[in-house]
Amino acid sequence: MAKVLLSRLCRAVVFSIIPLCLFPYGVLAYHAFLVLDWEFYRHTGLHLQWQWLFYLREKAALKGSVSKSMVLRALASVMIVMGIELVFLWNFTPLPKGLLIAPALLLLWRQRFWLNKKKSSYKVDVQNEDYQRIDSNYPLLKYTTGFKGSELFSFPVDDQPHLIFISMESFASSQLRAAPCFSALKEQGLYFDQFYSVSTRSTPALIASHYGVPTHPQKMYDRQLISSGFMGLPQMLKEKGYQTAFAHNGDITFEENKRLLQSHGFDSVWGYQQIVNAYPDATQQGWGIDDEHLYAYCSNWLQSRQSPCFLSLMTLTNHHPWHLPKTYSGPEFEDAPSDDHRRFWKTMHYSDAALQAFLDGLKQSGMDQRCVFFIYGDHGQALGEHRQSLIGRVDLFEESVHVPLLIFAPGRIAPNVISTPASQLDIPPTVMDLLSLQGMNSFVGSSLRRPLTNRPIFFSAPFKEGQHGMRINDTKIINDRKVNKTFSYDLSKDPNEANPQEIQPCLTLEGYHALIAQLHDEMRVCPKSDFDDLSIQDELSVVKDHTFGDCALDECSGQIQGLKLQATQVTDVGLKKFISRQPCLHCLVIADMPQITPEAFSLKKPHLCLRYLYLLSFQFSDSDLDILKHSFPNLNHFAMNIKNLSIPKLLAFFASLPNLRIITLEGCYDLCDDDIDQLLRSQKHLKILEIYKGNRLTDHTCYAVAKANLLSLHIDGALITNAGLKRLLNTNLHTLKATNCPLLTSVMGLHR
Repeated sequence: MAKVLLSRLCRAVVFSIIPLCLFPYGVLAYHAFLVLDWEFYRHTGLHLQWQWLFYLREKAALKGSVSKSMVLRALASVMIVMGIELVFLWNFTPLPKGLLIAPALLLLWRQRFWLNKKKSSYKVDVQNEDYQRIDSNYPLLKYTTGFKGSELFSFPVDDQPHLIFISMESFASSQLRAAPCFSALKEQGLYFDQFYSVSTRSTPALIASHYGVPTHPQKMYDRQLISSGFMGLPQMLKEKGYQTAFAHNGDITFEENKRLLQSHGFDSVWGYQQIVNAYPDATQQGWGIDDEHLYAYCSNWLQSRQSPCFLSLMTLTNHHPWHLPKTYSGPEFEDAPSDDHRRFWKTMHYSDAALQAFLDGLKQSGMDQRCVFFIYGDHGQALGEHRQSLIGRVDLFEESVHVPLLIFAPGRIAPNVISTPASQLDIPPTVMDLLSLQGMNSFVGSSLRRPLTNRPIFFSAPFKEGQHGMRINDTKIINDRKVNKTFSYDLSKDPNEANPQEIQPCLTLEGYHALIAQLHDEMRVCPKSDFDDLSIQDELSVVKDHTFGDCALDECSGQIQGLKLQATQVTDVGLKKFISRQPCLHCLVIADMPQITPEAFSLKKPHLCLRYLYLLSFQFSDSDLDILKHSFPNLNHFAMNIKNLSIPKLLAFFASLPNLRIITLEGCYDLCDDDIDQLLRSQKHLKILEIYKGNRLTDHTCYAVAKANLLSLHIDGALITNAGLKRLLNTNLHTLKATNCPLLTSVMGLHR
């Protein structure tokens, strides 16, 4: 009898695979399967194994033993078992109901597990966001066009405010008694009192808050970060004309952070080495110099800027071993329970006072009215609450990961407290929502401006064996990998986490971290970008072969990011097909291809990734501009020959592409001064302008350029005089080149 029951149970499991795959709540079904497997192991000593499915290959043995009635009985029995297990889980286990609802990222893991899908078939769904997926090989990659849902708070923006990030070292929510300035400041802004760091280390917090992606949960330091193509706030804001700068009063080369930031959108990156040059009296203690010098350096830089800035500060003084500057005198905290508490509270108090001095300086100059501040802790700091090491940070108790977040914008945001659980991963989409930004990203967080319910928040401690953790509503789950056990805490009843409840492994928690680790290992978080925002690098794939045709182009990899193509045998059909199947193509340069017409760029769907398009060898008509506008709506760099175009149609075309940063125009015979003035007025973010054969342009063009924010100008064939040239020399242009200008006399540094 036991063998018969065992046989029926095995058949029930085998024939439940198909309905489980189709079951709309596959994660719930898998959770029931785990419990079924545990019960089976408890009674038999055997685990259910997927290898049993290979017996299906033995058709001869199965023939005659599989009937319709048997399949129906098996399905019925398995559904009953699943129902019983789900009811048990839902009502009687310490697991919260919300844990049975998988987050968006877990859908990827479930799809691969149940359906055995290929890597290219992963999909991600994001809440409260309008977006379009870019490339299935990079399942997190998407182009965000906006956000939806009701708003928790208003944020009027009719300008481009400075965006200031301040990451406070070891700024634990549990220790805010030592930060009176911040405690008073949070009454004036939007305070998130259930905010979490993604890690117990600073670098993962930096990546999450600026680029919106979690780092590898099992690695102390991931060298692949440098070569990863994170697309985050620095790049987005640069495209909107922001200057971007990052400052840290420690060693900015630590874990190659300087290279990482410089290669991912920051114009300027400063460490204590640069700050000491400006403040020779600053003395190095511990990991770097004191916070007050960091704030002074950044305040001077910010107040000298005219264009909008994204400035990110990362403080240091509150880092262990907690050294204070000799000149600082603050409270002694006589009631501290230990010397460690006292030293930590004193450095936290100092760091808090330095923050207040920085904000007061901006307020005195009126600069604070132009700023939006995001002030948050990079991670917390354990002080022995659970007998932890003060340095190791291997655990995920509240004192290690619960940190404050304050959005402070005088005159823009009404004071309020929001208690929705959130993390540093939510900062980038929140900025996008507040500033109405659009762009490509791999953000896994959600905008905190929109309501969020039953959403898991994840964090990890990669030190040694480390821990993985999550919080959903009032329940916190921690998987301690050192002892290979999972514990649950009810924070509403047990805020000090003194009463852990051991539970079965949590699929949501383990699936999330396994997925993130896999995407990092396979370098599929985001494609690597080989291009600087203002210049094309040498990494372009170059094809210069007159025997190269459509067939050869069709055999190219689907992961090309930049291509310079000079092949006379390629046709419109081949080029159009190539562009359509290259979702990550950033740059396309087409030269000397007689069989190519504008029809090659008439795509069915817009190519959202292409930013660099160089078509100087083509002759376009007015109707062709509509094709380009539809197919490539996100261009930043554009080069074309305008000889056969009507100027009004051309100007209307450029007005439809407001994010251009480089414009190169050939054949500008009909352009006049007023046209240049109108072009510059419509392109607020333009940095480089190159005009060839501008035979009708005069000194008035020089005056129009002087009013713009160009960094580089190349003007060819214009009728400008020495007076116009002198006006250009008194602007902020970094590069000025005038060629074939007959009215110019010989001037040093210029070419006639």
